[in-house]
Amino acid sequence: MILRPSKIDLDWLNNNQPKLCFNNKNIIEGIYKLNSSYKGVALKGNYKIKIDLLVDNIDLIPTVYLYPENLHRILNKSDLKISDLHINSDFSLCLCIPELAKDYLPHGYNLKEFIINLVNPFFYWIRSYCLNKKKPWNDYSHGFQGYKEAFGVDVFETKKSVNNQELYNCIKKKFGSEYLSKQAFRKIIRG
Repeated sequence: MILRPSKIDLDWLNNNQPKLCFNNKNIIEGIYKLNSSYKGVALKGNYKIKIDLLVDNIDLIPTVYLYPENLHRILNKSDLKISDLHINSDFSLCLCIPELAKDYLPHGYNLKEFIINLVNPFFYWIRSYCLNKKKPWNDYSHGFQGYKEAFGVDVFETKKSVNNQELYNCIKKKFGSEYLSKQAFRKIIRG
């Protein structure tokens, strides 16, 4: 399924991210310009990205890719590992736990909210860490451990370790089976 941007989305994109271009198929690509603030701290930066609007039934949000040259620049400016940056081995960004996407996109998917609520915070966090060597806010770990952190506290009240099947059942119970297929879960725990 392709998440086609509306005219309103494209107008917003042209006005707010003029160096990101839609190819009239399923890709938005170019230079993403960070210009955000958090708790009074404004940060700016530029990142070459690609947003793939072709989504499957597992992830109902677009996939954002960071170009490798940007990743090398980021890693050279920080003491973080790639997984600490929530970047997958294919250079796709882990913007949020898919089951929590509704928290970030309360009106369903639209390009403006996607960029403001998921892409901006992702790059703000990275830029802040590179400049200050500290996290601007707490985050979940990447991959399977992030799921344990996100859902383990509410669901598992004991300190026991959680295995894959328990975690899968917990997420399914909390969000319903339409949010997490076995295939999606396997994709998540592989990171």
